[in-house]
Amino acid sequence: MIYDFTIHAGWMIDGMNKPVIEDVYINIKDGYIETITGKAEEKSTVIDLSSYTLIPGLIDSHVHLSWFGTNNPEIRKRQFNQDYEKSRINIKNNLEKHLKYGIIAVRDGGDRGAHTLKFKNKNNSQIHISSPGYAVYKLGRYGGIIGKPIDKPEAINSLIKNLSGIDHIKIVNSGLNSLENYGVQTPPQFDIDELTSIIRIAKKQRLDSMVHVNGEIPVKETIEAGCTSIEHGFFMGPDNLKRMADKKVYWVPTAVTMKAYAKYAEKSSLKAEVAGRNLNHQIEQISRARESGVEIVIGTDAGGMGIEHGESVIEEMEIFLKAGFSIPEIIHCATGRSAELLHLSDCGKIFPGMKANMICIPSEPGNLIKTLKEEVRVFIKGKEINR
Repeated sequence: MIYDFTIHAGWMIDGMNKPVIEDVYINIKDGYIETITGKAEEKSTVIDLSSYTLIPGLIDSHVHLSWFGTNNPEIRKRQFNQDYEKSRINIKNNLEKHLKYGIIAVRDGGDRGAHTLKFKNKNNSQIHISSPGYAVYKLGRYGGIIGKPIDKPEAINSLIKNLSGIDHIKIVNSGLNSLENYGVQTPPQFDIDELTSIIRIAKKQRLDSMVHVNGEIPVKETIEAGCTSIEHGFFMGPDNLKRMADKKVYWVPTAVTMKAYAKYAEKSSLKAEVAGRNLNHQIEQISRARESGVEIVIGTDAGGMGIEHGESVIEEMEIFLKAGFSIPEIIHCATGRSAELLHLSDCGKIFPGMKANMICIPSEPGNLIKTLKEEVRVFIKGKEINR
């Protein structure tokens, strides 16, 4: 067979949590990986990247595409209420930032106007977008900036009916983490029967449930209700990690949110101190999750205060490194396992039959996360993009 081209990589991390492979040739045909061999094939044009490490395209499993990560409170308020046209510009710019870092798919957490869903339905993007439209939360509780309230579980039916093309539902089942009182936990928004009903209704429509939730009791009840993923999960405790491992519930810890809060809070302030403690506690939980066998994935809450699209994925990967994850494990959390969560059967791995979505990093594997911030080469379905 004559291939379109072949990449000769010095090292390859395949996204399946396997050891690093050295000196490989990836043969590309019609935008897909055809074969992976140990030598060059005849009649194939070879791109020599023998000093590079090759990894699959990355996935950010928790973003808010209609916002950018400003820490200006007035601009943030305007973003929450802006019309579709202004959101469209933000979304387009944010997708370009993701592409720059080799992020080939994002999972959105919703916005008040369901603008990201509208953008997804109206535009062809090089980046795969999964969207819930807007989130749902309990009337009178937190969630107004990303969704709409419901007063009874059956109301989720009209949401699903009115939001054409949604990929999952987003549920808010706790409050935010306090930046003034360390470790304070809020009660669940929905009782367990309500939450179970909402998730069951979604499952009948073949929709996963993405649940914003923090604290021991809210997380416990969310797992028992049958959720697909726990988003954030601050202060949920080791018992809930074991529950998630047993029930194969995904966890998206978004630890970089607290890094951003600590960075932008006034130095030596109470908020900076509490955010730093929150971050350290989440790193401990991430480490425990690894030991417990939790299906943990990389997600950032990009678009939140101080959390930039694209580059925040690298920051979250650095946090996983601090938590004791190996490089192949981190890449798995950001590629292969994330692709499973988003039901992307032809992405997330470097393997025959997969789309040729790859990042080529001018570094040995041990330094690749740091080098991701610098010059890399990105291929989307076999075509190199201009970063």
